[in-house]
Amino acid sequence: MAIDYSGRASFAYVLVTTSSNVRAIDDVGVLGATGIPVFDTDLADIAFSSNISNDITWNQTAGTFTFNRAGNYHIMWNAITSQSVQHNTQTYTWLLGTTVVYTGVNFVQTAFDPVESTHQRILSVSANDVLTIKAVTQTEAMGIEKGTSLIITEITSDDFASTTVTTAGDNTGVAEFNPWDTDLGSVAFADVGKVASGIVWSDTAGAMTVPSDGKYFIMVNIIHQNGVNRTNTFKLKKGSEIIWTTVVQGFNQEDPSETTICIIQDLSASDVLTHTWSQSGTGTSPAVFLQTGATFTVWKLNQDKYIPPFHPGDFMGGFDSLYLSVVSKAQTTASGAVINPFKTGNYSSADFEVKQARGIDFNSASGDFTVRKEGLYMIVYRPTFAAASDAIMTINIIVNGVVVNSAGTPKVDSSADPRDITLSAFVALDLGDEIVVNADSSGPNVTHDAGTSITILRYYGLFRHLDILENTTGTPLLSDDNTINTYSRSNTQIDRNSQQAPFKFGIRGAGTIRNQIGLTKDSVVTLGDKKS
Repeated sequence: MAIDYSGRASFAYVLVTTSSNVRAIDDVGVLGATGIPVFDTDLADIAFSSNISNDITWNQTAGTFTFNRAGNYHIMWNAITSQSVQHNTQTYTWLLGTTVVYTGVNFVQTAFDPVESTHQRILSVSANDVLTIKAVTQTEAMGIEKGTSLIITEITSDDFASTTVTTAGDNTGVAEFNPWDTDLGSVAFADVGKVASGIVWSDTAGAMTVPSDGKYFIMVNIIHQNGVNRTNTFKLKKGSEIIWTTVVQGFNQEDPSETTICIIQDLSASDVLTHTWSQSGTGTSPAVFLQTGATFTVWKLNQDKYIPPFHPGDFMGGFDSLYLSVVSKAQTTASGAVINPFKTGNYSSADFEVKQARGIDFNSASGDFTVRKEGLYMIVYRPTFAAASDAIMTINIIVNGVVVNSAGTPKVDSSADPRDITLSAFVALDLGDEIVVNADSSGPNVTHDAGTSITILRYYGLFRHLDILENTTGTPLLSDDNTINTYSRSNTQIDRNSQQAPFKFGIRGAGTIRNQIGLTKDSVVTLGDKKS
C-alpha cells in the first residue's frame, strides 16, 4: 500500500505474531510484585508487528511507549494469555512514568486456557510521558499468545469519559442491579482511574450522561466475579431502553473473568448510559461484583466539526467520521467448520441490528464489510461462543482475503460457555477494501450467540494533526484518454505522482480563473468533457 500515515496523527498498533515461551515469563517469586513489560522484544521469544505514528515512540527493548506530545488517548489491550502448569490469577498493571494508572485482573484456568481478556481506558498524558504495560501471575509461569494486540489512538473530540474500578464491589443477590453504582455495594473509583470532559460520570448513579446529540463510541470491559456457576445477563441501557445485551457463563473455577461491550450508538443531549448485571437462579449467593480494572468508556465521534487543517479531497474525513456497528440478535447454526457470524446463510433466521453505518457498507448475504474511503481503521470483532464440546478456536480478521490478525488458540470450554472472545486490528485500508471476520473450531460444533458484534471506526480523518495533502493513489484527475474526471469529493482523484489537469479545461470563457472582472456569465464546469 502506498499510503504513508507517519507523522499525521498519534497512534500505535502492536500485534503479537508469535506466542511467547511460557516458561520465560516467570512466577511472582522471580518477577516481584511489579511484573514484566509485555511489549519488551527481549522477553520470552515473543515476535511483534507494529504500525506507529511519529508522535509515539516504542522502545522495543524496554517495552515502553513514549508520547511525544500531550493529549487524550484511548488505550486498548486485547490480552490472550495462558498458564504453564498451575491455574491462577494474572494481574496487569499500566504505569504512566512511575504512577499506576490501571490495574486489571483475570483468572486463567489451565483447563480452559488460553483465555482472552480486554483491558482499556482513556488516559490524559503530558509530552514525554512513558507508558508501560506489565503482567504477572501469582504462581508458576504465564504466556502471551498470538493475536494479543495493543491499540493506542488519540481522542480528538471534546466529549469523553472513562472510569475504572479501583476497589472491587460487592453484591449478595441475583436480581438485576447496576454494579457501577457506589450506593449498591463497595465498588469505588479513585481519581487516578477517572478522566472526563463534557460527558459526566456519576459514582452514585453508576452512569454516563452525554452533553449533546451525536454518535458515541462505547466500550465497557466487565471484569466480573461470580462466586457460583450461574448464567450472567449483561445489558447496556440508554435511559430505560436496552441497547445491547449478551449472556455469558459465570464459572467459579475461573473467577474473575472478563466480558466486552463495544458499539457505536446514536445519543441525544442528556441521555444517560448505564450497565446492569443479573444472574439466573433464585435466592442469595456468594458475592457477585465488578473486579479491579473493569472500565466504562464513552467518547463522541467528530461529526460536522471542522478539524483544521482541512483537506478538500478528504470526503467524509475532515468534517465527519466513517463508522459501522452491527450486532447479531440471533444464534448461528452449529458448525465445526468456519463460521462467518454476519452472513445470513449461517443462520436459520438471521437478525442483524445495524446500529450505525456511514461510509462502510454491510452485505449480509456475503457477510462482508466494504469501506468507501481510504484511511486507518480500528476493527473490534466480539463474538460470543457456545460449544458442544471443548473447542480451540481460530478467530480471524481478514482484509481482501488476507488475514490481518488471527488468534489461533483461545479455548471455549463446554462447561463454561457461552464465552466472549474479543479480537482487534488497526489497519490501513483503501477505497473498496473488504473486511471479513470468521471463527473455526476445527471439529466441535460451535455457535455464535446473540450479542456477537463488530465495530469498525475510521481513525484517520478524526485527528487534529493532519497534513495538507494525502499521498493517495486513486483515480487521477486527467485520464490517459484525456478525460477530465469528475470534480467530486466522493472520488479518490489525487495522485501526487500524476499530472494534474489545468482547471481552465473545465470552464467556458476566460482561460484563467483569476482576473475575471467584467465577465457577463458565471463560469460553468462541464463534467466528463474531453480536453480540446
